[in-house]
Amino acid sequence: EFSPLAKSFSLLLRNMWSPHRFKSSVDPHMLVQAVSVASNKRYHVGKQADAGEFLAWLLHQLHLGVGGEDGKRKKKKKKSKRPGKNGATSVIHDTFMGRVEVTTSVRTRRRRGE
Repeated sequence: EFSPLAKSFSLLLRNMWSPHRFKSSVDPHMLVQAVSVASNKRYHVGKQADAGEFLAWLLHQLHLGVGGEDGKRKKKKKKSKRPGKNGATSVIHDTFMGRVEVTTSVRTRRRRGE
């Protein structure tokens, strides 16, 4: 059984990509409500939050909501009925898990006359 957040997210995606919809717009209200409830109002309408933190939270909650395992718990590995590549426990983990490479550069200012 999937979590209410995962169900509302999947419904939103199905409605967005359905060729049988008569309207061209989709109402994300159910997803917004599910996010507000699942996050204990950490993320809700009218409150500004960091987009990166929200995306990380949403992906983690969707991973758990579709039956993924929480990496914090150390359990014996059991064989999954639908394992992904590299032993992923959910389609979210299989799709979005990876490495992030951050590259920074230092810019120096030239003074006038040099």
